[in-house]
Parts: sequence; structure tokens; C-alpha cells
Amino acid sequence: MVFCGLKKDLLKTMTIKQNIVQLLCLGALFTILSPFYTYGQESKTQKLNARLRLHPKEDTVRTNILGELANSYIFTKPDSAKIIAEQNIRLTEKINDQKNKAKTLVILSIINYRYEDGKQAIKLSEKALEINKKINNQEGVAYALNNMANIYHEEGELDLALRKYEEALKIAKDLDDKISISDFYNNIGNLYRNKGNYILALQYLFDALSLRETLNDSLRMEITLGNLSGVFFDLKKLDESEKYSRRASIIQKSIGDLEGLIQTEITLGSVYAEKERYLKALEHYEKAIEYAKELKNINAEAVGLANLGDIYLKIKMPSRALKVFEESLKICQKMGDIRGLSVSETGIGNALLMQNKVKESIVYLEKGYANSVKIESVIGQIDASEQLANAYEKTGQLAKSIAYHKLYKQAKAKLLNTETSNKAQQIEFNYLLEKKENEIALLEKEKSLQEAKDNFKELLILTLIALILFLVIMAYLIHVYRVKETHAKELILNQQAEIINQTRNLEELNLFKDKTFSILSHDLRTPIANLNGILNLLDVNLLSTEDFNLMIVKLKDQFKSINVLLENTLNWAKSQMSGELLPAKEQVKISEIVQRNFDLFKENLDQKEITATYMEAESIYAFADPNHLDIILRNILLNAIKFTHKNGQIKVKSSLEDQQIKIAISDTGSGMSEEKIQSLFKYNKQQVTYGTDGEKGAGIGLILTQEIAMRNAAQIKVESTVNMGTTFTIIFPIHTNS
Repeated sequence: MVFCGLKKDLLKTMTIKQNIVQLLCLGALFTILSPFYTYGQESKTQKLNARLRLHPKEDTVRTNILGELANSYIFTKPDSAKIIAEQNIRLTEKINDQKNKAKTLVILSIINYRYEDGKQAIKLSEKALEINKKINNQEGVAYALNNMANIYHEEGELDLALRKYEEALKIAKDLDDKISISDFYNNIGNLYRNKGNYILALQYLFDALSLRETLNDSLRMEITLGNLSGVFFDLKKLDESEKYSRRASIIQKSIGDLEGLIQTEITLGSVYAEKERYLKALEHYEKAIEYAKELKNINAEAVGLANLGDIYLKIKMPSRALKVFEESLKICQKMGDIRGLSVSETGIGNALLMQNKVKESIVYLEKGYANSVKIESVIGQIDASEQLANAYEKTGQLAKSIAYHKLYKQAKAKLLNTETSNKAQQIEFNYLLEKKENEIALLEKEKSLQEAKDNFKELLILTLIALILFLVIMAYLIHVYRVKETHAKELILNQQAEIINQTRNLEELNLFKDKTFSILSHDLRTPIANLNGILNLLDVNLLSTEDFNLMIVKLKDQFKSINVLLENTLNWAKSQMSGELLPAKEQVKISEIVQRNFDLFKENLDQKEITATYMEAESIYAFADPNHLDIILRNILLNAIKFTHKNGQIKVKSSLEDQQIKIAISDTGSGMSEEKIQSLFKYNKQQVTYGTDGEKGAGIGLILTQEIAMRNAAQIKVESTVNMGTTFTIIFPIHTNS
């Protein structure tokens, strides 16, 4: 559990000069971090948003995520934080999640006090406290008490704030929550500083620092270092104040803590202002205002503006002083910050008086004095009464001038008594300071020794890691070498296998070539010899017209088969040459190619009295090279005619199925075995086949058909039953325009 009042009084301790000490102590920045808060908010909010999207279910997990998300936006996107928190309140009420409702109420309280309405902030915290007590959530009780104490501290109700802090501290001690104990020590130390009790302030702040160093909590250490810097400033130990601020700044920059850097910049500005190095002071105040605007922290902005205005008064630039005090006044009016109002009103009165706008200055000085009395700010009363005495003297109202001069004297006397009391405290303070610094030095020495031991351990571990890495790398290199060696051997074996395979293919191609030319010479010899015989018979007029016509029909059939064989052989030869038979694809109407081949083989079909039909449900187009499709259909159709008996049937059907275009050529021929199907598209020595009428073939047509089909992204499937027939199916992938 973490009850964070982390920076609640960090910037409350940024005392700039004596006449605005109490503004800085009580009306400066108001920063209360919830139990959800961590640094690195951008990354955290991204993760929370992702978790929220993945968990739409309305349950306590979702309310917890919404609470964390709202809290993460408090300082960067307050409007978003408020919307998410209000949404979460509705959800917690819907599912009766009282614990997360109480947490979210405190988040709303922080947003209200920081950006809107202090009274509403108290009401929300009281409501959260009531819920936590009712459900006996001690962590939540301490959290709400701390938040209420912060607000009362801001409002100047120090005794009430102290009681709330002490209640929260007791709970934290009962729970042995060291982080929260250090937070409450820090806040109580700041409160005692604001009461002017530097001895107790020092005790609590050094206790907080010691505990935070033990916890090695850098964030909280820089907070306490900043608060100690403020104490040293109050005691006019300016070099010590600067030293602690610089130490805090190193941590703040390393973790990107803009809230802490605002405190540091204002504290350093205060130090330089006391040293009368006003330009340097202006530089630090302006940087603080820049950070405050970036975080949209209007309280911090008001503090920075008030300090800036004070420096402009010191360097006699009343116009600029007036402008920044007016900006500060607007913020304090919006926030209802009486202490801030008293400082801003007195500052405006001083600037107007420097411009000789006496009557206008009196109005603001009177308001500033009245508010200083209301909050019992002695320093504010001194500044306002002194300037009012001067202003009334200029207007000739001597009675009022004397009256305010008396009030000035009384306030100075009261301050003198306080300073005398402080001198008595100073002796005790110096003793306690020296004691605490010795304790811290001892802790730092022990810490250095421990760090040395840790460094040695780290060095030993790193050495072992380096040795292990070395061994791993060596093992890896040996493995890589062996893998490369194995790969090289495999490569040699693969190359040898490829050479053997290429040799075998070359032998097969040579056999194929020899067989093809053997078939060509045989098939060409017969029709040429027949043609030569016919021509000789014609020379001697031995053929009748009827015999001549009959022989011409047979010669035509023979020459048609020879023509197909020659075309297949030529196309096959081209396919073996690089760059040949590349498809020029287009949309081809299938019915036209089929009919063209029916016409080509009409005499063959009629001779065997085969019925050839084509069927399609609608006009179907294939995306292919039209010449290639013609060759494919011609060879398969010729094969069907070759192996179909007389009076058989050949059916060609095209269809669109499963995003594919299919052309099926079915015959009622002799069919073939599964073994035969497997060897259809491969050449071997036994490739020669004979049709039902003794038609001879070498199988080159189907080999060519398969190769051309592949080039057109098509595939050929064969289904056959012996003595029943065969179906060749050409399958093309569908094209978008098909």
C-alpha cells in the first residue's frame, strides 16, 4: 500500500522572499499522488488503455483499470481524468464496488482542488473517508485522511491538517507500511516548517530522508531533498539550500519529474533573489512557469508569477510586475486561494504605487491587508500596512497613514519576537543539523561499502557471464563449421546426383529423339510410297476414277496424321529451347476451339463412325494462349479417336465449377490401367502404342500436351476404366474476366 502525499508540500516550501513566505509554503503547488501513480505515464496510459479494450466486462477489474487510467491523466490531461473518474463512479455504484469508488472519489477530490473548487474537494474526500471506514479499508482511510490533510494544509488550517496527518501516520505504522510512513513524515515536516518550528520540521524531514534512502526510493528522496532545501532557505543558509536543490535536480531530471523541477527552479530563484542576483532569479522563475504551464498546474503557475512580479518590483519595472501579479490574481480568485490573493493584491498595490496611481493602489493594498489578517500572515501585514501608510500620506490622509504605520510597527514587533524565538531555536537546530548530517554521512559511508560489495559481485557475475558467452560462442562456431562441412558434402552429393539425373534425362531424350525420328521415317515412308505408286499408276492410266477417289481419301487421312505428328514434334523441339512456347494468354472461347478440331478430324470420325458431341451450359472462356489450347485439345481428341472402337462416342463438355474452368473429353474406347495412366506423360522405350484400327503412336503428343498445359497454369487429370473408356479433364484457374 502507498499513501502518497508525495509532493503535496514540496512546492509549498519554495520560499521566495520574506513577504511571500507563507504563500509559497501554503498556497503553492498542490500535488497529491494516488496509490496508482507511477512515473513513465505515457507508457503506462497506453498499457492501461489496451487493458481496458481487452476487458469490456463490467466488474471490479474494469473499475480498477479506470481508476488507474483517471489517475494517470491528472497532471497531463485533467479534463480526460475527470471524465474517466466520473464514468468510473457510475460503474462502481452499478456493481457496488465500494473500495474503488472511494479511491476514485479521492482522485476527483485532487482534480477539483488542483483545477476547480477547494470546498468540493473536501466534500469528496470526506465521502471517500466515510466509505472506507464503513468497509473497514484501513489503507483507504489513511489515503483519504492524507488527502484531506493536504487540502487543510493548503487552506492554512494547520492544526486540523496536523491531526489528519497524525491519524494517517498511525494507520501506516500499524500496517508497517514504510513507504507511506516516509510520506507522512515528509508532509508533517513541511507542516512544522510552515508553523515556524524548524526543529520538528528538521526531525521529520531527516527521518523521511533516512527511511527513503534505506528503501532506495529515488523519487521520494528528491522530494525530501527539495523540502530540506526550503528549510535551509528559511534559515538563510543559502548555500546549503542551493546544494540540496541541486541534489534534488539531478534525480528529477533523471526520472523526468517536471513537478519536482518546478519546486527546484523556484527554490533556486529564491536563493538568487536573496543574493540580489535578480536576472538569474528571473531565469529560474520563468523556467518554473514554463514547466507549470506544460503540466497545466495553475497553482504552480500562480506561485511562479507572484515571485516573478516581486523581482520586477525590486528592479523597478512596475508595468511588468503589474501584469504578472494580475495573472496570478486571476488564478487565485478561481482557486479561492486567500493566501495567494493577499500576496497578489499587495503586489498589484505596490506596482500601482510605484506608478503614482495612489488611489487605485490603496484599493488593492486594503484588500491585501484584510486577507493577510484573515490568514494571520504577519509578513503580509507588514508589507501591506507599510505601503498603505505611504499611500495615505501621499493623499494627505494623515490619520489613516498614522493608523497603518502603527499597525506596521505592531506587526514588525511581532515578527521580531518570532525572530528572537527563532534564534533560540537556531542553537538547537544547528546541533540537530550536525547530528543528522553525521548520521547521513555514516549511512552514505555504509551505502558506499555496500555498493562496493555489490559492484564486486556484479563484476564477478559479469566475468562468469562473459566466460559462459565465450564458451557458447565457441560451441556455436564449432557447430557452424560442422554444419558448413556437412552442407558442403551434401552439396557435392546433390551435384553428383544432379549430374547423374541430367545424364539419365539426356539418354532418355536421345532415345526419345531416335524413336521419334524412327516413327517419323516409318510413318512418312508409307504415305510417300503410296503417293509415288498412285502417281506411277496415273502415268500409265491404270487407275479408274473410282479407285483414284478411294485412294485419295486414304492418303488424306495418312497425311493428316503425319501433319499432326510433325507439328507435335516441332512444338516439342521448341519447348526444349529456352524462351520458346511462352504463352500469350487471352480470353479464348472454348466452343470455337472444340468445333475447329471436330472439323479437322471429321473424316477420321466418319471413317470409324464415331459420334462426337460438345456440351456447355453457357458460353465459357478460358484464359490461355489460343494456339496452345488448340494443340492440347487436338492431341487429346486425336488420342480419343485413336482408341475408340467403331460406332463409339466422344463427348466434350466445358463447365465452371469451384472457381475453375473444366474441359472434359470422354470416350467409350478401350480404356487403360492405373499403371498405364501413371506413365502417360513420361517417355520410355516401350512408348509405342496402337489404336483400335492399328494406328501407331510414340506418345509424344501427350507429353507435349502436359508441358503446354503447365505453361498455361493448367493441369490435366485422367480417369479411365479398362474396356469402358477414358476421360481427360483440362482444368484452368478462373480469371477475373472469365
